[in-house]
Amino acid sequence: MRLDSDTLKTKAGQGFEALHALKTGQADIIVGTRLASGGLRGSRVSLAAVLDAELELDGPDFRASEKFGQLLFELRGHLASVPNGRLLIQTADKDGYDYAPLLADDYQAAAENELALRESFGYPPYTHLIRVTLKAKELDLLQAETARIKQVGECRTLEILGPVWCAKKTDKLKKQYLLFKTDEARYLDLLAQLDSFEPAKKVTIQVTADPYNFY
Repeated sequence: MRLDSDTLKTKAGQGFEALHALKTGQADIIVGTRLASGGLRGSRVSLAAVLDAELELDGPDFRASEKFGQLLFELRGHLASVPNGRLLIQTADKDGYDYAPLLADDYQAAAENELALRESFGYPPYTHLIRVTLKAKELDLLQAETARIKQVGECRTLEILGPVWCAKKTDKLKKQYLLFKTDEARYLDLLAQLDSFEPAKKVTIQVTADPYNFY
C-alpha cells in the first residue's frame, strides 16, 4: 500500500486505507514518503526502512540534515517502544551523515553537530537569510531583473546564492530565486531595500525573510 501526498488528496485515496492499516496492522508492507512516519504513533509497525538516504540529504535546503535527523529520531522513538523494533537505513555513503548520536539515542549531540555545521558554513542561527523569488514570462527579462536586484545586495550581504531555478514544468511563468545571506548589522537595511525594489513591468517579485522552505 502507498502512503504519500498523492494518495491522500481525496478521501477515496489509498493513503487513508494505508493510515488505517498502520494503526490496525492489516497491511504487511506500506511504502510511503516522510508522511508515513507521522502515522507510526500507536501503530504495530516493528520494522522501518529508510531508502536512498542521500535523497534526503542532497536537497537544496541547508536544513536537510536537521530534517533527516528529526525523521530518524522519530522513527527510533517509535521502534524502541515496540517489541523487536528495528530501523534499517540504506545509504551509498555511510559517512555522509553522522549516525553515532542516533545509535546512542543522544539528540543533544546531534543538535550540537548540526549547529557546528551551520556555524562553519555561515547559516542561521549565525546569519540571516532573505529569499527573493522572481517570476516572468520572458527568460531574458527575468535574468535582467535578477541581475539588477543582485546589485541591491552586493554591499549589504555576506554572500548571494543563486539564482536557483524553481519553476515546475506545469508553470506558465518562469521562476527562480536568489538567497541573500547577511549579518545582524545589515539585515534590516537589506530587507528594507529589497522590499522597496520596483521590478520592471511583467516581472513580479516576492521577498521572504528567514525562509523555512527552499523548494
